[in-house]
Amino acid sequence: MSIEALPTLPKADVVLIDGDHNYYTVSHELTALCKDPATMPVILLHDVGWPYGRRDMYHSPERIPHEARQPHHQRGILVDGSDLAEYGHGAGKIFHAQTEGGPKNGVLTAVEDVLKNINPSARLVLVPGFHGLGIIAPAHTQKTHPQLWIFLDLLSVTEPMQAQIRALEEDRVSARYDYEREALLHVRLLENTQKNGQA
Repeated sequence: MSIEALPTLPKADVVLIDGDHNYYTVSHELTALCKDPATMPVILLHDVGWPYGRRDMYHSPERIPHEARQPHHQRGILVDGSDLAEYGHGAGKIFHAQTEGGPKNGVLTAVEDVLKNINPSARLVLVPGFHGLGIIAPAHTQKTHPQLWIFLDLLSVTEPMQAQIRALEEDRVSARYDYEREALLHVRLLENTQKNGQA
């Protein structure tokens, strides 16, 4: 698993984190990568936006210490931030935290906490859309790789544009799961019709 493997690996220039999207795992991954600012790599993180920016998911809940797990169920996530549902993202496949938000819940929360406590000089850029991309650039790369910082400037989005992209993303995701909800209701209607016919 990544938490055990990362400390044993040779130093890297760039690392992509896209695995078990929960606070415990991501905070431990980042702590291993960020503890030495002089050798810290550039870090890319998937799912810093919806659905896992502020809500834990667990591939295998038993791998996470009990005290570090959010109350969770194997149900779907809806874009409105409500409690879990029969349909929606990951329904019936992935374990999700019952509620969104709050302390020690989600990928972005882990990123913010680790940077604040371990490496506040690192630069974090959030690229919205398609579940969100986070890029963490160590402070030393501003001098060693100035082109990287120029590129990050290009990726930085103003708040009005972020709001627009968030709205587009919400509309995209909502349309997908509205279709899934209608399909679920249609299946249930057919099942009830068949049962009534047999009766």
